[in-house]
Amino acid sequence: MGEQGRGWRLCAHLLRRRLLLVEGIGTEKNPAAAVRWLEKASATRVEAHYQLAIIYWNGEGVTQNYQKAHEYALRGARLGDPSAQAITAIFEAQNGFQFSDPFGAYKWALIAKASGRPNIMEALSEITTALEESFTQDQIAQAQTEASEWEPLKLEPATSTDPTVIDLPVIDPDTMLSVSREQANARLAELGLERDRFLLFKAIAEDNVAVTALYVRAGASPETFSPVLLATPLLHAAVNGSERVARYLLSAGADIDRSVNSGNDTPVLLALSRGHRQLAEFLIAKGAKLDHPGIMYNAVEFNDPTLLTMLQSRGVPIDQEYVGTPLSHAVSAMGDDGERRCYERSAAFLIANGARLEGWDMMGETMLQSAIGR
Repeated sequence: MGEQGRGWRLCAHLLRRRLLLVEGIGTEKNPAAAVRWLEKASATRVEAHYQLAIIYWNGEGVTQNYQKAHEYALRGARLGDPSAQAITAIFEAQNGFQFSDPFGAYKWALIAKASGRPNIMEALSEITTALEESFTQDQIAQAQTEASEWEPLKLEPATSTDPTVIDLPVIDPDTMLSVSREQANARLAELGLERDRFLLFKAIAEDNVAVTALYVRAGASPETFSPVLLATPLLHAAVNGSERVARYLLSAGADIDRSVNSGNDTPVLLALSRGHRQLAEFLIAKGAKLDHPGIMYNAVEFNDPTLLTMLQSRGVPIDQEYVGTPLSHAVSAMGDDGERRCYERSAAFLIANGARLEGWDMMGETMLQSAIGR
């Protein structure tokens, strides 16, 4: 490989730490049981490729196969999954494999970091720095250009073998809330619904309370974990803004503060970060903890001082560090389109309430530089 990528390989425990940072999972796993679900899901679920890559790289429940791990990671990366892009970068940065490719590793790292996910940025920070030191400025510029012009592939249309490619029935939820376990299982069979975790999470994403309740009454736990979606039912409801399902899950015993990743992302944090204000406020009213460092940081994107005032009154700090401070995010947020924007009303509220003006945003610029750049 010459000077370009001349010797950057993580020792085993550091590599594992990088993978855990990307994976962000701190729960007990059963990889052997998960492989069947994941390989089934990979035909229609982008996220499944990442999990399969982790399993085959570590040899968890399967015969360890680095080549197969890289193939799954690369396919997920090409389909647009930031986690798969991050581990593709980590894999290709290692020396001594057939798929070792320092330039490709650097390009995938840039693409993954553009997602703005804190765990991914942390996992790739050392790798990108080390790779940059081995490249010329022209090589760096070329990789940055390729990364900025990159477009994800489209997943092939789902086939009839995927159990989630069905229209879920619309049922009166009141008729499902008190049925017995036997009645619920009989009703699932009558409706032609498999006892399948994918269908439960599909119902949650569609805010279908009746079908969600039917699965729970049939024996599904409100705390069941999806190895494909990396979520519990309430976390998935928070991501999708499924408020009616969230209300039901809490009544069924779901943990309002449950997190399953190393970032401790809770339902209220996910609701805020995905723009679901009404659901976030419901969770807060129900007593959700507000001690995650990303609460105020994500709330600034609503650009509403009323929301920030409510959070501050409940003890949420206005200067807590996350990926920068709330003020740095307000003056220089990165949108899904890659453009940076300013939430002026949020910024004005934070400044008026004593937010620190010194500090840097996620791009390494000062508050003043960010504001001028807007």
